[in-house]
Formats: sequence, structure tokens, C-alpha cells
Amino acid sequence: MAAERIKIAIAALIAVGGLFAFYWLADRPTVVRLAVLLGAFGVAVVVMWFTQAGRTFAAFSRESWEEAKRVVWPTRKETLQTTAVVFAFVFIMALFLWMVALSAWWVLRVLAALVSSSGSERWRSRLFVPAVVGVGVSLASTPFLLMVRVRASQEALMASAPMLARVPPGQLFHEGQRVGLFTVRGFEQPAGELRFLTSACGLVDSCGVVYVPSGRPSRRGRDAFRHLCGPWWHWYQSF
Repeated sequence: MAAERIKIAIAALIAVGGLFAFYWLADRPTVVRLAVLLGAFGVAVVVMWFTQAGRTFAAFSRESWEEAKRVVWPTRKETLQTTAVVFAFVFIMALFLWMVALSAWWVLRVLAALVSSSGSERWRSRLFVPAVVGVGVSLASTPFLLMVRVRASQEALMASAPMLARVPPGQLFHEGQRVGLFTVRGFEQPAGELRFLTSACGLVDSCGVVYVPSGRPSRRGRDAFRHLCGPWWHWYQSF
């Protein structure tokens, strides 16, 4: 143990000495200074190699490199899709905040008009735009639009189940399959249910719809469900 500490201390002193020499030789050519610095660091690494800590670090580095070679990096298409999702999310949030700011501005204008004028036609016209914006924001924040899409597509979704079951999952995810008003990118049939993954929710999570003839969908992991209409549920698949 004492020998290990001595070797580590010597390696540290050599490295510090090389760094000190780099600044001490400020009047020398840069090539000479770099050679002294790198040489000192090289000797320090050699000394550390003969310590247990150095050998452990070397083994850890080799294992890390082997693990890094096993990483499956996303394809160009997947990278572009993820980037597009991020930009779309930023755009939607910017649009939402702009609508909120516009609504607040119109409310202030209406209040000012009510104070300064008693004409009913004038303040009614000023109420029209914020009312439309408010209705639009309310509809976007509720499952109403999703319910409409499900109602219009439910027959097509149920009829497509045999065909979707034959498509390889990877192919279905990357290419998608247009069914009714949805683009299906995943399909499962657990315990009599029909699960359709249709869109991304954020960066890694997915959303879709589930058909359950009776009862509630079976929950797996951190999945969450919200009832839409009849036997249809909104599915939030969290990773």
C-alpha cells in the first residue's frame, strides 16, 4: 500500500513538474515547451501504469471502449425525425404562447373600450377575436379533436388490425401506415385489445389509441390511459 502511494505521488509530481516547466520556459519556442509538457505527462502515465489504480483505470477504459462499440446509433432518418419533432414542439409552444399573449392583449383592449365607450357594437366587435382564440385554445387542450378523429377512423382502424399484425415492427415504425385519419407506427394485440401507436409525445414517449371491448386497458409499466368514447382510450406510452 505504501509503495502504491509513493508511485502515485511520483506520477503526480512529474505531471505537475511538466506543467510548471511549460510556463517556466515561456521564452523558449512553443515546440520545446509542448515537448517538455507531453514528455512529463507521458512519464507520469508510465509510472501510473505500474500501480493498481492505473491498471484498474486501464481495464475500465478498455471495457468502456468495448461498450461504446456496441452502441446502436440512430440512423440519418431517425435523427432527422427526432430533430423535426423538437422543432415542431418549439413551434407549437411558441404559437400557443403567442395566442395567449394576443388573447390577453385583446382582453385589455376590451376592458379599455368598456370603460371609455358605451356603444355595444364596438365592444362586441372587440370581443370576437379573443373569443375565437379562447375557443381554439380550449379545444386544443381537450381530447375533443382526438375524439372526432377516432370516431371518423374507428372502422378503418379495426379493419386494419390483421394487416398491421403482419408488418414487421421496425418497418411499421420507420415507414408508418396510413389508417383513416391516423398514421400508425406501432401495433399490439395484448389480451384482446387493439393498440395503435400513432404519434410522438415529447422526445422519447409515444401516444396512440386503444380499442378495448369491455373494461379498461391493461396497464404495463408507466403507461397511462384516458377514456375518449365508447371502447376507445387515449394511450400514453412512457419510457
